[in-house]
This record gives sequence, C-alpha cells and structure tokens, in this order.
Amino acid sequence: MTSAELKTKAGNIFEIPDWTDDVAKDLAAILDYLNSSGGEVTKDGNNAFTGTNTHTGVESFTHSDARAVTQSTSITTGVTLDKPTGVITTVSSTLAHDTAASFTLTNSFITANSVIVVSGYTSGTGVCVASVVSKTAGSCVIQVANAGTSAAFNATLVVHFIVM
Repeated sequence: MTSAELKTKAGNIFEIPDWTDDVAKDLAAILDYLNSSGGEVTKDGNNAFTGTNTHTGVESFTHSDARAVTQSTSITTGVTLDKPTGVITTVSSTLAHDTAASFTLTNSFITANSVIVVSGYTSGTGVCVASVVSKTAGSCVIQVANAGTSAAFNATLVVHFIVM
C-alpha cells in the first residue's frame, strides 16, 4: 500500500495512509474526512457528489507511488505503466501547430468503466493539449496535439495521468 495526500485551498491536509488503489474505497475515505472536518459531502446512488465543503476546494492531490515512463522511438510508440497515476515523457516532438499524434498507454488499472484524466505540457514551443480518445480494459489511447497558432513543438512532451 502507498499513501496519498489531499490538500485543500484552505490549507488543510488530509493524508490517506493506506491508499489502496481501490478508487471507490479511497474516495469514501476522502468523503469521510470532509464530512468530519467541517464540510458536508454525500454520494447518491448514481455516484454523484453533492453538498458543501468549508475547505473551499482542493488545491492539490499527491499520490506517493506515481511512476514515470519514457517513450522510445517515435511520438506514436506505446508505453506501459501499471500504476493508477503516472508521468509519460515522450520522445522529442516536432509536431506542427494544429496537428496531433496518438499513442497507447497499456495499464492494468484501466477498466471499461475507468475515468482517465490526462494533462500535457512542453517546456519548448507550441501548446500541448492531451486527451484520451479511446479506452478498453487494460489500455487507452492518448492523443497529444499542438494547439499553438504557429510554432511547432521542439522538445519532449510530458503527460500526467490518473486512472479513476
């Protein structure tokens, strides 16, 4: 087991000491914490969250067991990372503005019902936008696009992901 930390905008820190990689169980622990410390959050039968939270929102979420993988060969080369959170560094990309490329992330934590959140950035030119364009149990396809208006990428891209 690993630990996770949730920091609210009000500066309160909630640590889940026994992060289980079972998202439903871990979210229940977060809800218990919010309900016991000034907020009132409930989950209905459709897994929708409602209520008030005096913490004024989440500032950051840190998972202590995130891993990283570096893509090899080309921007379309698939990667494997079997963790619920992680960081993918691509090969150096020269995608022109208004173009995109896709690669497969193989990950045993992904189910047919998973929600996968991704974000992308580059330290070079261009504007990196990352999105999940398809998924099946065990993998998803991530698309990285250059949303810049004129410049091509000229560096590696970094894609963060979390599987929920």
